[in-house]
Amino acid sequence: MRAITRFTASQEPVVIFWFRRDLRTEDNRGLAKAAGSGHRVLPLFVFDTDILDRFDKDHPAVTVMCKSLADLDSQIRKAGSALIAFIGTTAKVIQHLVKSLNVSAVYANEDFEPEGKRVEGEVRDVLRDAGVPLHLSTDHLIFRPGKIVKDDGTPYRVYGHFRRRWLKAFESEAMSPTREMTEARWFKPVDAGITRFTPKIAGFQEANTVITDPLLNRERLLQYQNRRDYPAADGTTRAGQSLRFGTISIRKITGLASRYSKTLLDELIWREFFMNILFHFPHAESGSFKQGYSSIRWRNSEDHFMRWCEGTTGFPLVDAGMRELKETGYMHNRVRMITASFLTKNLLTDWQWGEAWFASRLSDFELSSNNGNWQWVAGTGCDAAPYFRVFSPAAQQIKFDRRGEYTSKWVPEAGSDSYPAPIIDEKQTRKAAVEAYREALSKYKGERSNSRE
Repeated sequence: MRAITRFTASQEPVVIFWFRRDLRTEDNRGLAKAAGSGHRVLPLFVFDTDILDRFDKDHPAVTVMCKSLADLDSQIRKAGSALIAFIGTTAKVIQHLVKSLNVSAVYANEDFEPEGKRVEGEVRDVLRDAGVPLHLSTDHLIFRPGKIVKDDGTPYRVYGHFRRRWLKAFESEAMSPTREMTEARWFKPVDAGITRFTPKIAGFQEANTVITDPLLNRERLLQYQNRRDYPAADGTTRAGQSLRFGTISIRKITGLASRYSKTLLDELIWREFFMNILFHFPHAESGSFKQGYSSIRWRNSEDHFMRWCEGTTGFPLVDAGMRELKETGYMHNRVRMITASFLTKNLLTDWQWGEAWFASRLSDFELSSNNGNWQWVAGTGCDAAPYFRVFSPAAQQIKFDRRGEYTSKWVPEAGSDSYPAPIIDEKQTRKAAVEAYREALSKYKGERSNSRE
């Protein structure tokens, strides 16, 4: 364990607010509750080594996170305090602070993904031993998982049904922001020094990634439905990073979407749906949600996979997306679906290979959304695209990049002698993929039928 922020403690009673995926002071529910405790608030962030050790040292999401932390520290310093940061395991850091300071309680916002729940359990254990309460709030979702369920209390597996119940609940949900944090009484460190929140302090390299603020003006939201599918049009909100690290309130963006863009609202509901799926069905993290798809005979050609990763498949739209991802840590959402379909359906490569590659490169990586979308495209997830739905890269390019503005930016050699020939025959591989899926499902149905006899 190592302290990044230098500070001298006092024995004045304090509460700790543990920042996680909520790196802002505005409209932060857990932070507002900490501020209302009557004690000074010590703002804490932990570079959790158990989590970060799983990331590549040049992961673009770490660069985005550090930029977000620098902005958060700036906000807190304007109020006379500083973000107190450590490197280590979260439970040990909080245990150390509880022993060193006069801590009355710890406040935080919940993380509903498996790793987040594990860390919460460890923190709860050390606080229980110390007799210090842990108060958790729901902040990065509109509704806590388990709120939007069927009448019998079981979770939804079909998005359309989940969406209808979600919208009904949303109509009565209080969407007003929480109290402004300028009212908080902050912990006053005697010597906070100046902390440079860069990837280097956590043992990472600065990634060459594009960091963007969300684009949520009224005109963009009104045009979102018409422009979002065209990768050259710059018609998306670019809100993925902000949602991942909580630099924008989910209530703010959902409120704007509900007024100006029902299409964006649907995307936000999909995000909550996938988080609910992973929360209720944790087996989906490491395998197919639908058991019948576990026996697909993937081809899993390492050469084809590397050509896909490098963007040298001979299919311009696929290659453009993969090169954009590698160079910037971002890929347009429509192109994400096309590249995922190509890997799973045309190259017949296990979707988990692609999911892991995206996880290692996306600056807005979020486990539940990444997992849910990959399984949707592969046909292995809940409420997924049918196995016989295969995106044709050529047809998709005609539809969404007819003039080649996007592909020519990332694959300027397309059409020249230096551009590689297609690595597969699109029609033949589609036929082979459909047959492989059909065979796996037929086998699964046969096994289930025999098990009942």
